[in-house]
Amino acid sequence: MGRYLIFQRALAFVFSILLLIILAFSFLRLLPGGPFDDSQVYLSSVLQNLSTLYGAKLSLGEQFLRFLHQLVHFNFGPSLAYPGQSVTQVIRSRSVVTLQFGALAVLLTLLFSFLLSLGSALGFAKKTFSLIQLTLVSLPLLLVGPLLIWFFGFYLNCLPTNFNGAWTSYFLPTFLLALRPTGTLSRLLSSSFEEILRQPWALTFRGFGFPPNRIGLFFALRLTLVPFLAVFPPLLAHLLAGSILIESLFSIQGLGLAFLNSIYARDYTLTMVLLLCFGSVLLLASFAFDFFSRSLDPRIRT
Repeated sequence: MGRYLIFQRALAFVFSILLLIILAFSFLRLLPGGPFDDSQVYLSSVLQNLSTLYGAKLSLGEQFLRFLHQLVHFNFGPSLAYPGQSVTQVIRSRSVVTLQFGALAVLLTLLFSFLLSLGSALGFAKKTFSLIQLTLVSLPLLLVGPLLIWFFGFYLNCLPTNFNGAWTSYFLPTFLLALRPTGTLSRLLSSSFEEILRQPWALTFRGFGFPPNRIGLFFALRLTLVPFLAVFPPLLAHLLAGSILIESLFSIQGLGLAFLNSIYARDYTLTMVLLLCFGSVLLLASFAFDFFSRSLDPRIRT
């Protein structure tokens, strides 16, 4: 049964990737206009050579087969948004920064989510913790981001307003990226903790004199990981979407900013490859957390 489940999940992953490739290719190719429509400085012969080089004059079927060939060999040719660099070089050089901020934001989200949820569930200033969680969920990044840049970057002049590689330039982007996921995850974990602590076995432990904080830390914590694993892939999607805004605000040369620049430059190949990268990460995270949740809770095994 376990091998059949692994095969079923792997097959679903392959079909999901194929569907993502078809949707991304179809959506971008059916948009009006092309990458060289606004070029007024090139001669017609130069535009013809560029269209031939990038395959803009091919039919949709030929373009799709060409993209599949590039995808298999991981050779997507030059980038329109970044002249002088290939698509592979753009992704390779900018993925490190995005992964750094994503990992820091995930760690920050996990730390503060568990602290807020434990404080709320165990009765330590529950209304205060609930108000903090609601505030974190409700704050829009488009408003909070510029305010924090003005306050810490210009008014206090203690943090840089853009990413320059220094360790101080990690604070504001990481904090903003983890802001809303912390509120969402902590609210979910708080309700899970409260529900678990009302279970008969938890009440029995309390009847024997176990304090609620020990029950929550040593027994209920593992059970709360199951709903956490179920909601983490959507939170990961929020982190990926938020990285586009955060990298734009702080001029971080990552994949999110590269995605925006590829759309502005109509670099269809780079846009499709980045969409596939983001989608593959979400699908892999979803399937991985599905397996982890089944190993943690035998009740959901099939």
